[in-house]
Amino acid sequence: MRKKLLIVCLSFVMLFGFCTNVNAEDLLEVNIYEEDYILSEQKTPEMLFINQFTGKTILDEDVNKSGMYYSIGELQILKSLKGVHILISNDTVTIKGNVDNAVIIAPNVVIEGKINGDAIIYSPSLFIKENAEIAGDIMVSSNQMEMDGKINGSLIASITESLKITGTITKNLRVQASSIDANDANILGKIYVKTYEEMPSLLEKYPEAKIDILQVKTNNIESVIIQGVLTVAIFVVLGLLVTRKDNNLVTKVLNKVKDNTASLVLPGVAILLPAVLVVSLLLLLCVFGLWIIAVPVLVIYLAIILTACMLSVLIVGTVLFETVKYKVIKNYETNTTIKKIGLLALIYTVLYVLTVIPFIATYVSIILSVISAGILMSSLVKKKQK
Repeated sequence: MRKKLLIVCLSFVMLFGFCTNVNAEDLLEVNIYEEDYILSEQKTPEMLFINQFTGKTILDEDVNKSGMYYSIGELQILKSLKGVHILISNDTVTIKGNVDNAVIIAPNVVIEGKINGDAIIYSPSLFIKENAEIAGDIMVSSNQMEMDGKINGSLIASITESLKITGTITKNLRVQASSIDANDANILGKIYVKTYEEMPSLLEKYPEAKIDILQVKTNNIESVIIQGVLTVAIFVVLGLLVTRKDNNLVTKVLNKVKDNTASLVLPGVAILLPAVLVVSLLLLLCVFGLWIIAVPVLVIYLAIILTACMLSVLIVGTVLFETVKYKVIKNYETNTTIKKIGLLALIYTVLYVLTVIPFIATYVSIILSVISAGILMSSLVKKKQK
């Protein structure tokens, strides 16, 4: 099995290097710099595909090949980056030079220079300054965004708080935001907006703009109880189907983890923790033209994550039901449907209530999602016969 996995990995690396301008050797090597880094001061300024910096990073020389740059400190781009680049920082990413195409992940992003192609940006705070220019399309996920520059493509954004546009968008604007200020914007394409506020001034300026006013959902006690009852009822029906005598899927999972509980948690952590990085890498492969490989992997990966998160109560509750039935209360007869429904309903109700209690709901949901992902991975991976 290990030999087959190694062959697949090596074949993938060779294919990636053949289809792009990135050498396969560079994909297998990582530059790690333990202090502040200034590219022009390096004796050998050759950059590999993957570069990690522990301090402030300044790229003040041209880089002529694609790469990934992760900096714990601030990451500044002062010159030109050719190709496709993934820029990740725990602080701020500032672009004052030119970048061909970029995927940017950072708490703060400031663009003062030019992006010659497309950009994907995930940042709580994004500022596109007055003299900045983005030649292609830009996709944004942010808390707050200010766009004072020029976008020659389209802006597609999901903004949880405020969006302010005073610059120019040559093509289309598609955005969902809590608050939007675009009175001083110059938008030449179509406008599609979802927001919680009325925007008469925008409609006056752009009569053909499509604006959907979202309603603020207020959940009262009655609606929460009704939703909980319906959810538990659906889970009980699904639980009865999953725990049938002729369905030994849950039993297989229990057999795998009966001697090692960590085998449930560790796979879940392994698949959920690097989610942002994995998705970014797969999107990068799509940009390089390897979509025939990246898209199926991305679909499967996201399907596992979404299933683990959305059905965490069902998945964890079902395994917990089997554990309680066989280990905790061995003498409890669950052969009858009524008793089985009662135990399933009790377990699902407890787990559901924990996921809606204020202050602890987020932590409980994360824990259940991790365990759920671990259960899914355990059920997909065959246990080696000894």
